[in-house]
Amino acid sequence: SMAGILWAMSLSLLVQAFLGTAGQTDRGCLKWSLHANGRDVCCDICHPGNHLQEDCGPNPRELCIPCEAKTFTVNPKAQSCSPCTECVGAQVLVKECTATHDTVCECKEGLVCGDATCSFCVKKCGKGEEPTETRSCTPCPNGTFNDQIHQKCKPWSKTCPPYKVVGEGTALTDITCVDTGTEKVKLHPEITPCYLCLRSDGYGTAPGHSCAPQHCSSGLQHHHHCCDMENPQKKKNKDHHKNTNNQDAYR
Repeated sequence: SMAGILWAMSLSLLVQAFLGTAGQTDRGCLKWSLHANGRDVCCDICHPGNHLQEDCGPNPRELCIPCEAKTFTVNPKAQSCSPCTECVGAQVLVKECTATHDTVCECKEGLVCGDATCSFCVKKCGKGEEPTETRSCTPCPNGTFNDQIHQKCKPWSKTCPPYKVVGEGTALTDITCVDTGTEKVKLHPEITPCYLCLRSDGYGTAPGHSCAPQHCSSGLQHHHHCCDMENPQKKKNKDHHKNTNNQDAYR
């Protein structure tokens, strides 16, 4: 009778709830609907970690069964479970496989995952280079740069209005631009080359109190330096007070 079917379903749910509180994986069908014959039920979704054994039957607990050892499923209507991935070679284990999720692997130091599932590892490419199809690294081609770890090189900007281009890019940085209105260099997030002038008094400054590349006066020399464009600071080094030819004094 219908009352008997409903009673059997209720009993099945109570048994599954008890097993869940006992720390065991729930078995069987999680959601089901009544079959057209009025006696059986048909499974819509299995409990996590179970695969579908039969579409319909009198007992929802028997319609789905747990995944076997070293297998898993994330599909609630899967007909079978998938084998767990094994971390091999340059991979290291992060999380063991369970009935509800696959093994999680990552790569050893100096390597990165080669795809979304980390099925293989490749060499980690640094700034100024990019990964290749052969799983190695190559320097950024001329006219491109990369300021990130393990990313593709990007083309240098061709223009930077309303700024004026005052320096070519490098493998690490884009082109250097200067604001024609304030003569202040547009800073790159990490490295911005500025030409300062070393003076005989031991200070490294830029004429006119700006860091825009400017021609050094007679007797002074160009010097590569990175500085704060809004607050250029004079930097004094007593150890090099008398050495005006040392270009490393203010690096």
